[in-house]
Amino acid sequence: MPTFNKIILDSSGSVSSSNIASNAITSGKLASGAVTNAKIGADAVDGTKIADDSINSEHIVADSIDSEHYAPGSIDRFAIADQQVRDSALADGAVITAKLFDSAVTTAKIADANVTTAKIADDAVTNDKVANDAIRIGQIDTSNSSSVGQYLQASPTTEGLTWVSLSINNNNWSGTDLAVVNGGTGASSASSARTNLGLGDSSTVEFNNLELGSDLIVNGQTFFYDTITLNDPLNVSTTATKIFDCAFTTFNINVGVSGTDSAVTLGTPSTKNTTYITHTNNTSNVTLKLSGEYRIVYSMGVTASGAANRSTIRCMLNHYSSGNSLRQEYPVDSMYIRSNGANYNSGTMAGQIILNSTASNDYIQPRVEVLDRESSGTIRLNTAYSSIQIYRVTRSAG
Repeated sequence: MPTFNKIILDSSGSVSSSNIASNAITSGKLASGAVTNAKIGADAVDGTKIADDSINSEHIVADSIDSEHYAPGSIDRFAIADQQVRDSALADGAVITAKLFDSAVTTAKIADANVTTAKIADDAVTNDKVANDAIRIGQIDTSNSSSVGQYLQASPTTEGLTWVSLSINNNNWSGTDLAVVNGGTGASSASSARTNLGLGDSSTVEFNNLELGSDLIVNGQTFFYDTITLNDPLNVSTTATKIFDCAFTTFNINVGVSGTDSAVTLGTPSTKNTTYITHTNNTSNVTLKLSGEYRIVYSMGVTASGAANRSTIRCMLNHYSSGNSLRQEYPVDSMYIRSNGANYNSGTMAGQIILNSTASNDYIQPRVEVLDRESSGTIRLNTAYSSIQIYRVTRSAG
């Protein structure tokens, strides 16, 4: 006969836990929804009890998933909300070039003094990137060192810059006339410059007052047209250098009736300085090639007149321009010859002239004039007593 155990019901008519054997309640004995939260022991639900794709975001406690519960590569950009990755969440060196969008690094993202030479591409710094007054001499690459007053010039042999000294001449000058107040003349012509400087408008310089603190050296002649007052005595040294010496020919000075005059010929000179003198042998004219002061010594002598009766003759020296205009006639002397008799047939005319020639290539000409005569006989010059000497005169004041 079967044996039955006694089952004791509690007051509610239910079977108490002590009457249920271990592992007696199978899943088929559980009604749907019968296992409530209170029926599940702590830590009883492990990974094997949770169906795939059963846990969604509402089943996860906020801030409960830490880094050790993420599988490698399980968090992509779609799992991160916008603006949720903070700098504290980034590992050092984690943001590499590939993670940056083009043009993503703006001025505000670059720390001061962090753009170094190596970070700047070649030819990247253009003119508009350089601040005004930013480049100093020490920052310019040149082939030499600078000095005061020099300027930079492109080297003709290299692509660099070279310091060179300022040199302005007629070949490289470009600009307007520099005003007098700035140290110039305010002019582009000599006459305008003289006018602007108060020196007159011609090649003759005009001074209202000239005061010298040192020596005055004058080359050539100097003419003074007013009173000269000297504070100290003026010592003038005069030098006369012979530049021409020539005898007259045996010229007949009884050249015609009263009032007739004629040039007198000179022979071959014993002295002729061609720097100052031009003369053709056996002609009358002597050319003074240079302007200046000349002393002329002049003599005409007759020792054997051929005229039977009285004759009065004078001699003179004429000064002409190169264009044959008479500048001045200088009377020298005169003589009276009574006859051709042994005691009355001789006479001499002599004198000295100081001539100032103000132009080059003026010339002089010795001449005679018959003042009166009774007959037409010959009165020839004796070459031993008839000649002309010319001296170049120079003066110096000390």
